[in-house]
Amino acid sequence: MKKLAFILLTAVFTFPLFANNPSDTIIVIDNRKIEVIDDENRLRVRVFELTQEGDYVEREKIFEGHYRDGVVHERRFASTTISIPVPSTRKLHRERHFHPHWAGAGIGFNSFTYDGLSNINNFDDFSLNSGRSLEYILNFKGKAIPISRNFAFVTGVGMKWNRFHLNDNQYFTKLDGATVILPAGEGIDFRKTRLGVNSFTVPLMFEWQVRSNHNRNNYFYAMAGAVGNWNYMSRSKVRYNNEQGRVKETVAKDLYVRPVTVDLMLQIGINNWGALYAKYSPMELFEKNRGPKVQPVSIGVMFPVGN
Repeated sequence: MKKLAFILLTAVFTFPLFANNPSDTIIVIDNRKIEVIDDENRLRVRVFELTQEGDYVEREKIFEGHYRDGVVHERRFASTTISIPVPSTRKLHRERHFHPHWAGAGIGFNSFTYDGLSNINNFDDFSLNSGRSLEYILNFKGKAIPISRNFAFVTGVGMKWNRFHLNDNQYFTKLDGATVILPAGEGIDFRKTRLGVNSFTVPLMFEWQVRSNHNRNNYFYAMAGAVGNWNYMSRSKVRYNNEQGRVKETVAKDLYVRPVTVDLMLQIGINNWGALYAKYSPMELFEKNRGPKVQPVSIGVMFPVGN
């Protein structure tokens, strides 16, 4: 197959070099006959399949291509025994012009939920300050694998930094092999108290793009799929004032956060102006029986770059 494809490509793209020397060429490879016909300003490439009787017949033509005035035209015919992988100029055009929208920077608001999205921040033991609980995102260059002109599989790599701030003068810490939430000590009034989780991310998503009929540079896109997280660092910090002044303290590290989690993500946008995203993790943030039963959820904005 590779040999056949090479011959076809060679015939098409070397035609301008021999345009002044018309000739016909017949090549036989296995059970296929390839005819290269130079007819003045047009080059024709035809492929026939060999019958059992050993004759090449027109009715079993399986491919015909024409090269004229710098333009390639191709036509395929039904065949029950063979499929020839002839490169498609439309496919090459699609791959060049499908720009994925993974790469970029973003910021969002974090919340916790459990047992469904209807219970966001509905916990008896603690309260999350969603207004200060931020998510920072930096995604590197993504890779699109086109499935059609408007649809592609998208992957890449990125990083995110999640910060979960507590209300009610509480803080995250480690106790007896688990992550717990405790009240501040006597006489301490926290200015800030939060859990930080840093992650590397890898998306496995599908992107759909719809371009305007009037201006091909204007388009709407939507991405949906899963994002895998490698949570390589978790840390609890508090800030408060005492008699000596301001105190910034790291209370605990490695707070039994699952090393690998998954987020379900939806992102929609227009051109490269910006996008809205929403994420929900079907997995609990902490290892089983080693922390509060919470699942992260976030919404925010992304600013694609490099497309």
